[in-house]
Amino acid sequence: PVLVGFTDKLPRPNPDEVAATRNIAWADFLDLARDPNGGISPWAREEAELLEANEEFRRLFAANCTT
Repeated sequence: PVLVGFTDKLPRPNPDEVAATRNIAWADFLDLARDPNGGISPWAREEAELLEANEEFRRLFAANCTT
Protein backbone atom coordinates (compact mmCIF):
# COMPACT_ATOMS: atom_id res chain seq x y z
CA PRO A 1 0.00 0.00 0.00
CA VAL A 2 0.98 3.62 -0.53
CA LEU A 3 0.23 6.05 2.30
CA VAL A 4 -0.18 9.76 1.63
CA GLY A 5 -0.24 12.69 4.02
CA PHE A 6 -0.24 16.47 3.65
CA THR A 7 1.31 19.01 6.01
CA ASP A 8 2.69 22.52 6.00
CA LYS A 9 5.49 21.50 8.41
CA LEU A 10 9.08 20.79 7.42
CA PRO A 11 10.04 17.11 7.35
CA ARG A 12 12.18 15.74 10.17
CA PRO A 13 13.50 12.46 8.76
CA ASN A 14 15.46 10.02 10.88
CA PRO A 15 19.11 10.59 9.86
CA ASP A 16 19.81 6.88 10.41
CA GLU A 17 17.33 6.07 7.65
CA VAL A 18 17.37 9.10 5.31
CA ALA A 19 20.54 10.60 3.83
CA ALA A 20 18.97 13.68 2.23
CA THR A 21 15.68 15.30 1.27
CA ARG A 22 14.61 18.03 -1.12
CA ASN A 23 11.33 19.65 -2.05
CA ILE A 24 10.27 19.49 -5.68
CA ALA A 25 6.97 19.98 -7.45
CA TRP A 26 4.91 16.81 -7.97
CA ALA A 27 5.07 17.24 -11.76
CA ASP A 28 8.88 17.44 -11.60
CA PHE A 29 8.99 14.33 -9.40
CA LEU A 30 6.83 12.47 -11.93
CA ASP A 31 9.24 13.50 -14.69
CA LEU A 32 12.15 12.08 -12.67
CA ALA A 33 10.19 8.92 -11.88
CA ARG A 34 9.48 8.34 -15.58
CA ASP A 35 13.15 8.78 -16.49
CA PRO A 36 15.13 5.53 -16.00
CA ASN A 37 18.18 7.73 -15.29
CA GLY A 38 16.28 10.11 -12.99
CA GLY A 39 17.89 8.76 -9.83
CA ILE A 40 14.58 7.61 -8.32
CA SER A 41 14.43 4.18 -6.68
CA PRO A 42 12.36 1.49 -8.42
CA TRP A 43 9.87 1.35 -5.53
CA ALA A 44 9.39 5.14 -5.59
CA ARG A 45 8.85 5.04 -9.36
CA GLU A 46 6.20 2.35 -8.92
CA GLU A 47 4.45 4.30 -6.14
CA ALA A 48 4.47 7.49 -8.24
CA GLU A 49 2.76 5.61 -11.08
CA LEU A 50 0.15 4.19 -8.68
CA LEU A 51 -0.58 7.59 -7.17
CA GLU A 52 -0.79 9.41 -10.48
CA ALA A 53 -3.26 6.81 -11.78
CA ASN A 54 -5.44 7.05 -8.65
CA GLU A 55 -8.39 9.43 -8.98
CA GLU A 56 -8.80 9.81 -5.20
CA PHE A 57 -5.14 10.81 -4.83
CA ARG A 58 -5.45 13.38 -7.62
CA ARG A 59 -8.53 14.83 -5.88
CA LEU A 60 -6.76 15.00 -2.51
CA PHE A 61 -3.67 16.51 -4.11
CA ALA A 62 -5.70 19.20 -5.87
CA ALA A 63 -7.47 20.06 -2.61
CA ASN A 64 -4.28 20.22 -0.51
CA CYS A 65 -1.43 21.41 -2.73
CA THR A 66 -0.69 24.47 -4.79
CA THR A 67 2.01 22.89 -7.02
